[in-house]
Amino acid sequence: MSEPQAVELPAEFRIHPIAYFAVFMMGVSALVLAGVSLPYLGWTLALPIVVAIWVRRLRTIVTEDGVTSVTLRGRRSATWDQISGLQFPRWGAVRAVLDDKSHLILPAISFRDLPRLSAASRGRIPDPYAIDSPDAERIDVDAPPEKATNKKAADKSVPTSKSGAAPDPAATRQRETGATDPAEKGVDKTSE
Repeated sequence: MSEPQAVELPAEFRIHPIAYFAVFMMGVSALVLAGVSLPYLGWTLALPIVVAIWVRRLRTIVTEDGVTSVTLRGRRSATWDQISGLQFPRWGAVRAVLDDKSHLILPAISFRDLPRLSAASRGRIPDPYAIDSPDAERIDVDAPPEKATNKKAADKSVPTSKSGAAPDPAATRQRETGATDPAEKGVDKTSE
């Protein structure tokens, strides 16, 4: 079991720098579009600049007192006493749910950042990846699967021959229904 990492406060959570590659590609595309028709598509040259400023500005700052969200529109803060939980919507940024049921968007934080966020919050936000105690039950990946102890589960198992190969499905069906081959009963198949 590893101990939680120590994080110096204030801790900043920013968008990964690989996002600047998208800004570069957007700039190349805008340059091509502006080259086609500068009077009509010249405005596209401003888009990469706006996106670069957005990537640079978005961040979440965690301090001893609480959390500060920095977006293009400004800053908004909440103390640890005001935060009642986190919400992870399917699309969009992580939100801190406040006591008055309002939300504080926490940009640049994802589910993979929770161990670091938990360490920065000094345990006020729990780490879902941490194991509470060394005696906690762990799943042993290398262990063979347990045998079925349930009679119904044992009845549904597929019987195998001594060689380990799966049985012939027709033979299994005959055994279940009690039917046999007509040739075994003395009936001539050619006369049918």
